[in-house]
This record gives sequence, structure tokens and C-alpha cells, in this order.
Amino acid sequence: MKIYSKKVLAGIVCVGLLICLSACGKGSKWIFSLNGEKVYDKDITVFGLIYAMEHKIDNTDKLKELYDEKQTYQEYYKGQLEDEIISTVLLYGKAKEDNCNLTEEAKEEILKKVDELTASYGEDWMEKKKIKSSDIEKIYEMKLLGDSYIKKQKEEKNGNDPENKGRYIKVYQVTFPTVLLDENGMVKSNQDGTIQKQSEEMSAKRKSDAEEFARKVKSGEAMEKLVKDYDNTVTGVEKILKYEDLDTAYRKEIDKISVGQSSDVIVSEYGYYVVKLLDTNDTEYADLLSDYENEKSSQDERAEVLQELYDAWIRDDKHYKNSKRWDKIKFASFLK
Repeated sequence: MKIYSKKVLAGIVCVGLLICLSACGKGSKWIFSLNGEKVYDKDITVFGLIYAMEHKIDNTDKLKELYDEKQTYQEYYKGQLEDEIISTVLLYGKAKEDNCNLTEEAKEEILKKVDELTASYGEDWMEKKKIKSSDIEKIYEMKLLGDSYIKKQKEEKNGNDPENKGRYIKVYQVTFPTVLLDENGMVKSNQDGTIQKQSEEMSAKRKSDAEEFARKVKSGEAMEKLVKDYDNTVTGVEKILKYEDLDTAYRKEIDKISVGQSSDVIVSEYGYYVVKLLDTNDTEYADLLSDYENEKSSQDERAEVLQELYDAWIRDDKHYKNSKRWDKIKFASFLK
């Protein structure tokens, strides 16, 4: 009877251990828990490997050096990595709530990034860390879904109409200033902000010079050479201007001429212009500027969204991070 009881007891203990191990396995090792998403040891490792590769961090000796008066490079990198993890997880949670999906192009990009990371560290090293391709895919998927959420939010606010990028013209502009300029060629102004003007006599001469210049150019003389006949305050430069932002007088002259032709004198508050139209629609510049503006807009949108998420999930939550486990992690463990 006693032997049977011991067997039963042993069986109960074994079952209990199995239940405990099942319940306390992967789940017990979470490092961060945010918005219903948990980040485990292996996830942290992949985040760290990606961060180190993208920022080209491969010098373990440098980690011991001071980044600033308060922290070493290892501490700095780890702080940046924590921000990256938290941001990614919060945005990923919002992306799932909003039913964001990855495009086929994004899926292909993930596979390329997985290959790139694996090649950077080597398959043997990855095996020692027990990192599989699926583990890397998971983190990149979180990152790209978060990006897609930001893109969707931005488009809903600003629209996604290609025409919004506007039309840009390229001109060669010669300026006959009627304002006073400093030694750096900047317009002088009074303490109240009003622009300092040249004398009426000088302004009249500028107008006369500009009219003469326009006539000579229309008769066939080259603007680029002719401008050198005037003093150094008269300047000739290529400019790329947004058509929609041109003032009325400037736009009217542009509308009257074709590429290669020069304008009549254009009057402005800064002086007199004579321009030659070089391009009516500089699409290359427009595309570059559009890419820059889109990138900046995305960064601004990301910062705004993340601030809201941080306020909601981080500010008053003292339990989103398992500090004891996080403190044990060293950034050096992500370097080969």
C-alpha cells in the first residue's frame, strides 16, 4: 500500500512538474509586455543582432569606452535598443488592431533581410544562439507592419495624391536688387523687421539697368555673360521654384515664355528680375523633394503616434518590463 502510494505521489509530482514547465516555459521568460504583446529572450537577441548590424557595431572593446559623462557605449546602445524594441512592439500592436497587412514586396524584403542577417553572423553562430530564420522573420515582420501602420496614418491625414507634390520650374534668374544687402548678400532689415531699401535714385537706376538687360538678352546676348558687366550686387543663379508658390507677377511672365526664352522685367519687393526658363516641370527635383518630404512627414507622424502610445502604455505602467532579466542582458552578447 505504501509503495502504491509512493508511485501515485510520484506520478502526481511528475504531472505537476510537467504542468509547471508547460506554463512557465517560454512565457516565464518574457522581458517586455506591452499592449498585449510579450517579447521573450530570443526576440531580444534578434532585435539586438539587427540593431548591431544596421548600426555597424562590431567592436567589443569600444563598448567599454565612455559615450558621454554618464554612460559607456554599451549602456548607450542598450538604451537605444530598448527604445527600438518598445517602439516596434507598440506600433506592431496598433498595426494588428488596424488590420494592416504586408505587401508582397515587403515579404520579399523580409526574406532578403533574413539572408543578410544570417550571412553577417554566419549560420554556425546563429545555431549556437538557437536562432532560426523564422525567429528573424518574426521581428522584421513586426518592424515592417509598424511602418505600414505609420504610412497608413499619414496617408489618411495628408492624402496620397501624387499631384500634391506640385510642379517645379527651373530658371536662370538675374536679380537687380533695390534692397540693401550685407557682406554675405543677405537682405538688411531694421529692428522692427522692415526691409532696408536703397535710395529712390538707386532704385530707378536698377530698373533702368534691368530693362536694358532684358532688351539685350532678347536680342540674342547670353544672360550668363551679360550679367558680368554689372556690379557684384547684380547676381545670376539657377533656381528651382515651386510654380504654385510664385507671386502673381512672376507667374504671369513664366506663363508667357517657353523653355529657352527670357522674360520681361519682373517687379518684386526685393528688386527687379529677368529670368530665362530652363524647365517647366523639373520632375527629378520634384521626386527628390517629395521623397524627402515624405520621409520627414513619416518621421513626424511616427514620433506623434509613439508619443501617444508611450503615454498610454509606458508612463504609468511599472510592470511593462522585467527589469531583473533585462538588466542581465549585455549588449556585447549581440556581437560576434
